[in-house]
Amino acid sequence: MQIKNKDISNTYKMLFDLELKGKTSRLRSRFNRILQEHYNNIIQPEENELKNQYAIKDENNEIIIDDKGNFKVTEEYLNEMSILLNEELHIDLNEANKEMLLTVANLFLDEELMIVSGELAETYDSVCEQFEYVIQFYESQD
Repeated sequence: MQIKNKDISNTYKMLFDLELKGKTSRLRSRFNRILQEHYNNIIQPEENELKNQYAIKDENNEIIIDDKGNFKVTEEYLNEMSILLNEELHIDLNEANKEMLLTVANLFLDEELMIVSGELAETYDSVCEQFEYVIQFYESQD
């Protein structure tokens, strides 16, 4: 299963906001930990590195931050961030992940449970395609 880096945070948020109980909640939390670890260990450090490399700096080599707390960047930063955000987290479709992935897939594909709009809708569509693939994969193994 593959989830684009740009979809990690929204996927986490959609799952986090669901009110679940018992085993379903635990498996959702296990999946979210994978997303969170990927964000914390891969995306965030690399984003910070790109910021340090490509943000516009003052004469003291400090990043220039505007009144709104935003920093100015070069075109190279935008290009590199686009590359980073289009890279993917890979989650193995193996026996160890089967129950977790099938549980989360069924949550995502439950039209009564998952109600999304706006920017979440694009992420939802992309992630649902991956979960449909997960279900097909495991059904073909039985």
